[in-house]
Amino acid sequence: MKKILSFVAVLALAACTKTSIGDFTAVYSFKTSGGLTMATEDTLSVYRPLQTETGWINIVKESDDKVSLVKNVSGGTVIVIPASISGDSLFYTYNRKVAAYITETVNATVDVVVSGKGRLYRSSTLVINESYRGVTPADTLAYEVFNKDFRITTEIPLVFGDNEYRKILVSGDNITTAAEKNK
Repeated sequence: MKKILSFVAVLALAACTKTSIGDFTAVYSFKTSGGLTMATEDTLSVYRPLQTETGWINIVKESDDKVSLVKNVSGGTVIVIPASISGDSLFYTYNRKVAAYITETVNATVDVVVSGKGRLYRSSTLVINESYRGVTPADTLAYEVFNKDFRITTEIPLVFGDNEYRKILVSGDNITTAAEKNK
């Protein structure tokens, strides 16, 4: 009899810990941080931290295995990201523009593909790991030069010492969002 009760207790505990799509749907406070590496195909490589983002993510159920992440960045934009749910994990891919800070006074806007995988812990903490991949056009880089008194937006040719154009490859693999359900 004790063995049967123990087995039933284990099954009940396993059933209680199973994650469903309803466990994901909520409003979360979040912070995203990480960095990008900008490199030419053969020589230059520069790592720069991303601008930290904070705000709210509202996860809305769309179907039995699909949700939308409505990411509201404080002082910034709202991004709607379609995602899939499987067990205690969510997955997504979307396109966005990212500011790539090349130096303290020069930044570029680059189109990247963002791939994310998140996991729900204790039904209240969502940790998302993202990777970014993008490339500038082969011949020019749109960028801004700025200081406290002025800002210039322009395009420059990406010509290096051998007078050949180079693409700048943009990548980031350690971009993490930590989100906590709001009560």
